[in-house]
Amino acid sequence: MAEHEPKEPFGYQKPALDDKELATKLERVDELVSLMLDDELDEPKVTELESLLLDSQQARCQYVGMIQLHTDLVEFYNPQSTAAATSPVLAQLNQPTDTTPPATQTPSDKG
Repeated sequence: MAEHEPKEPFGYQKPALDDKELATKLERVDELVSLMLDDELDEPKVTELESLLLDSQQARCQYVGMIQLHTDLVEFYNPQSTAAATSPVLAQLNQPTDTTPPATQTPSDKG
């Protein structure tokens, strides 16, 4: 009997790029996303990042993962969300509430 190559797990897709090329692209995505999150990404680098993201599913996954990690860390270390800080309605959600019912006004009789 001939030896069989190991089967890939269900749903596995081999990357279109060789491992070294893919690793290089993912490292560059990592660098560019880090610059973006630090507000240091200039226009040529924005174009480069967009090109990498359009070119590779793995790069898009890397990007989404990094943005999600950044968001999770911001929310973890700053439990008061930024939405609450900018929205008067949402900001009131963390304020202690007054349980006294509001005073009711009755229309005055003018005759």
